[in-house]
Amino acid sequence: MSRPDASARHQQSGARRRTTGWRRRLTARRRPAALLAATLVAAVGLGQATAPTDAQWTDQAYAEGTVTTGQWVQSLARAQLIDVDGLSLDVADAIRTDSNSIDSPGANTAEIDADVLQQLVGLDLPGIELPLIGDDNVEGLLNLGNAAGAGLLKGYATSPAQTTSTAASGTVDDSDGSIGLDAGSSTDFARLDLGALLSQLQVEGLTNEVVRAVSLEVGALASRADADGEDLDLQYLLAGAELNVSSPLLGTLSDTLATTYEATGTLVEESLRGLVGSGGLVDDALGLIDLPAVTIPLLATVELDRPTATLDVTLPPLGDVPTTPISSPGELVTIDLSQGTIGVDIAKLLKGTEGEDLNGLDPNTSVLTDETIEAIVTGVAAALGALLDSINETVLTTLHETELTVSAGGRLRLLLGLAGTDLDISLHGTLAGFAGLEGAPAPSYGTIADITLVGVTVPAGDLINLVVEPLLASVTAALGPVLDTALTTQADVLANALTGVVDVVLEPLEPVLDGVLSQLVTITINEQPEVGDLGEGSATVRALALSLLPGLLDVGVDLASSSVLVVP
Repeated sequence: MSRPDASARHQQSGARRRTTGWRRRLTARRRPAALLAATLVAAVGLGQATAPTDAQWTDQAYAEGTVTTGQWVQSLARAQLIDVDGLSLDVADAIRTDSNSIDSPGANTAEIDADVLQQLVGLDLPGIELPLIGDDNVEGLLNLGNAAGAGLLKGYATSPAQTTSTAASGTVDDSDGSIGLDAGSSTDFARLDLGALLSQLQVEGLTNEVVRAVSLEVGALASRADADGEDLDLQYLLAGAELNVSSPLLGTLSDTLATTYEATGTLVEESLRGLVGSGGLVDDALGLIDLPAVTIPLLATVELDRPTATLDVTLPPLGDVPTTPISSPGELVTIDLSQGTIGVDIAKLLKGTEGEDLNGLDPNTSVLTDETIEAIVTGVAAALGALLDSINETVLTTLHETELTVSAGGRLRLLLGLAGTDLDISLHGTLAGFAGLEGAPAPSYGTIADITLVGVTVPAGDLINLVVEPLLASVTAALGPVLDTALTTQADVLANALTGVVDVVLEPLEPVLDGVLSQLVTITINEQPEVGDLGEGSATVRALALSLLPGLLDVGVDLASSSVLVVP
């Protein structure tokens, strides 16, 4: 039969077959029966006395929509699992089920003929030099995996009356053609390998190191068309679909991040340690503290030496952070750096972050539009941004929680010079605490005990109130601005270095995704062409329709199509 051209296949359907959700019933407008009858009489010859053979019936029925065999054939049904525009191979025995109300009313059912399907492995699509069917050993456009020949994918067609026909294809029940709503998971039925088409775009130099492979993982899929007089019901099922892009740039990003993290992290550690060394900013700030001698009334005097500080900072190892799959907000895009892959959840792409399946979409819903491709590009950037945020947050937390100790030695002497002893006062806290950052625990001092010399006791409370507390206040005031600036600066040093690494990946990746995906394939869910596969007046619904290389060859591949034709 002659099918509609590619542009017509992807036009929005008219009002007579438009559905907006699952199992919505419509009334189809049909051509008057008399007009159709007159046309058919002219086409097949008035007063034909000899009934056509089966072969002639098949040719005429699908070319003209009906034939005469002594009475008008008024209902036809076809379930077609796979259909390819322009394919010169006869795959009907493997994937098609038909019925007509005259000599094959059905119900007619079939499963995929695995033997026939196997004969197609390795046979190229016209103009693309890519096999239509592949398996574990042969690369091909479509690999049905375990679903092929396992009784999971079926065809159903019945035309019990002249005004009634039903067709169902895919994961359907072969007893009544009902769609299996619980059949299979979201991505375990078919895989379409689109990467081999990249060379056809003649952009190998652009994509080889940026995008090397593109595939579409498809979950359980089915369609069903019911025609009963003027009533038409078109349904589809698509449990899930995921677009996967393999990028060599992403595959090297993990190692590059690790190398950059280690090198830049070492510099950050050294810079922070340098703050407390001779001539460091913390050392200089402590040297400016004025600590006059303190007198404890009637007991003693205390003199403190210049305070000194110590810290030891070690950033955490990068560990599994760059190799754990990361997602954009809402999990639209998931990136696996260990594999160098980008996964796009098509349900979330079309339905938002709450999308769990692909059912209930409007007829002729296009997956790869300018808007959705932009959402994918944005999602990739957001996912990588989330990775950087995770690393930076870990680093910043480590820096904030790094311990800093400020020590001040001194001498306590009893009045009248009766006796004396050395003092060792230690202040402890985190860098964030000494910087006075909100929410950080305040620095504290070590245990202070009473000091007894030659029978004279100097109370710890007096030492704390007159010596330790003023020292702590002076140190905090001196170090706060210095450490606040240092924490921000050093965290930014590492963050900027890692951002630069990611930018090297994003800069070429974003335009390639934006420019190549739309040229590679168009994907339509719930396709309902204006003219069905059985000719004028027929209705068709398919779960999934692809146009390969739409601007170049425009080879159509349809999955799970159901078509009916009746003349009420």
